[in-house]
Amino acid sequence: MGIGTFVKQPVQPIASSKRRGRASFGDLVLVAVVIALGIFGLLMLYSAGTDFSLRTYKSASYIINKQMLWIGIGTLVAFIFSRIDYHFWRKFSVPLMGLTIVLLFAVLITNDVRNNAVRTFFGGSVQPSELAKLATIIYLSVWLYSKRENLKDIQLGLIPLAFILGVIGGLIVLQPDLSAAVTIFILGGLLFFLAGGELRQIVLFCIVALAAGWLVVQFSATGKARIGPYLAGLKDPLQSSDHVLWSLEAVYKGGWFGVGIGNHLPLYRLYF
Repeated sequence: MGIGTFVKQPVQPIASSKRRGRASFGDLVLVAVVIALGIFGLLMLYSAGTDFSLRTYKSASYIINKQMLWIGIGTLVAFIFSRIDYHFWRKFSVPLMGLTIVLLFAVLITNDVRNNAVRTFFGGSVQPSELAKLATIIYLSVWLYSKRENLKDIQLGLIPLAFILGVIGGLIVLQPDLSAAVTIFILGGLLFFLAGGELRQIVLFCIVALAAGWLVVQFSATGKARIGPYLAGLKDPLQSSDHVLWSLEAVYKGGWFGVGIGNHLPLYRLYF
């Protein structure tokens, strides 16, 4: 028994070391991908935004400089957060969600209309719907973990989850910010799946979400404005939204590989 005990003792540290090694490699790959996407995004922004930056801000490098500043701030914040044990956020999940709901109500009350929507404070600098995405992830992670033994009970799992997402998503739809509301529901569905939700409940969740989306499209002017050009574009690309037309124009002018960094021309509507 003594020999067996002596032999077994090193096994766990070795296995644990291998797991840490795989996790560290995965982290490095993720960091490398994020850095690559960031550099690629900066190049594309510099190439496509120079003219706009010059005409709007009288400086060809204004937009790229501002973007680099925020990337630097974001990198610093991400590094600080990476040194914090994720269990630390558990105690802030409820206050953060409460603050988010208050801000989503407040943005509707202040009624600062920008681009036909009321989404921001302080001249467009603070957007509560963005905070709602982070708050949803943290709060639902804690809530679903606490309910992990009862997720198969629809009354204790799916129905409360639908209520939580309905409150947050509904307040965001009122702004309106449909893309953020859709993101909230997708995050909720993914977290419910990862927490071990039953397949039939996930299917029911998707059906209810699609039905809610259909109602928004039918009774919301913004929903109609979003889906209308999309459906028209399926029949005739020239009836699509400006974003689709500009994308077609970019491919038409530059082919699959573009015209090269800095060689773009201002995009206008393309007529064949």
